[in-house]
Amino acid sequence: MKAIVWTSLAVLSVAFAFMMVFFYPFKHPLLEELGASAYVVMPFLSIQPFCGFWMLYQVIRYEPRLLPYVLIALFIPFAWVWYYLERVRPRSLHKKAREARA
Repeated sequence: MKAIVWTSLAVLSVAFAFMMVFFYPFKHPLLEELGASAYVVMPFLSIQPFCGFWMLYQVIRYEPRLLPYVLIALFIPFAWVWYYLERVRPRSLHKKAREARA
């Protein structure tokens, strides 16, 4: 049951992010405001929902306490960068060091 709730929250988060990037009330004012720099900024804004969903997947799979990380993923933009650098990367480095010793 817990996994269904967290998965539903992840899907809602991605849907909301898509709505903010691609649909009318949010899309046009941003593009007009950014002007020519939109070609640089829009790819970063477009990748955010996918990486946020990846972070939620990793949290559901590996973390014992889900709520703090899910709240971070839902409410802090680009939190997945922090999660990758602080939680995922040390885990993979530790695994590689363990394999080198074996």
